[in-house]
Amino acid sequence: MTFANGDTTYRFETGLRNGAQPDPSALLPFGHLTISRSGSELARLPCRPDTIERAHDRLLARMRDIGRERASDGVGFPNYTIHDLAAASVSAPCEVENNVDTCWSRGVSAARGGDLKAALEHYDMSCAARIMTAGCYEAGKLYLQNRQLRDYVRARQSLVRTCDGDDSGQGPYACKYLGWMYLTGTGVERDLTQAFVALSKACFLHNDAILIDGEGCHFLGQVIFETRAPSVRSETNVDYLAFLSFAQGCTDEAETVCDEGRALLRRGQARAAPWIKRCDRDVGRYGDIGSCAELLTISADYDVRQAMRRQLKSLFNQALAAPE
Repeated sequence: MTFANGDTTYRFETGLRNGAQPDPSALLPFGHLTISRSGSELARLPCRPDTIERAHDRLLARMRDIGRERASDGVGFPNYTIHDLAAASVSAPCEVENNVDTCWSRGVSAARGGDLKAALEHYDMSCAARIMTAGCYEAGKLYLQNRQLRDYVRARQSLVRTCDGDDSGQGPYACKYLGWMYLTGTGVERDLTQAFVALSKACFLHNDAILIDGEGCHFLGQVIFETRAPSVRSETNVDYLAFLSFAQGCTDEAETVCDEGRALLRRGQARAAPWIKRCDRDVGRYGDIGSCAELLTISADYDVRQAMRRQLKSLFNQALAAPE
């Protein structure tokens, strides 16, 4: 918020930021006041964190009460429901509201206010109600990532529900986290076959809309290299499947995954690897891209990107079904 007094302005900023090690998952309040005159900063005064009480959405609620729909810069206010939060134990049962469930919405409100414990309780209610899987996904992330709330058993249970569900937006991300747990042995017994199954869904197979998690494609490539996963019977097929995984991640504009694909392609070209010849032979059968190298081209056009993802999915399934 900025207040003006003649040529002097007072800009107040406050919010929550992620913590540092040893607990980057913590939410830490911050606030500072910047005083400027004629565009030149005179002072920047920090607030003591222990004096900050975050009352989420209070300003938004008051602006709505007086009929305001936009900020002074013309940006429209968000239209989400503002909840007066109560403990999950005394909250109303979950109901459908605007294509989501009310328990998930209350969890989001609590998270915006920085109360992750209350958020988790409402996400758990949402997950148990089985109206949608968004609450399961948010609960799974908190159980996995937050040191104070960590529970690997419940993280896995929640992520499995979302990975096995039909939410094409969050499902691939849940599969990524689940696959990462099995890949690294975090909270579960290390199982590279399970990791391969979950990460294949994250990168290729979760939904027909081909919405993916690019980082999941990176982890899938790692699993393929390490395990010679199911149906991967030769070094040629290992490199080919890993390349297809990295290329799929590249469509998500994940530059580091693109770089992995380019490096693998260069190594293969340097030794005339058979998988590159196979890739060039097969690629045109499933879409408009005509060569293996072109699969690492990033397009800003959504339709072109989705067509490439479908082409890569077909190549991946074909390589699994008929390894050479």
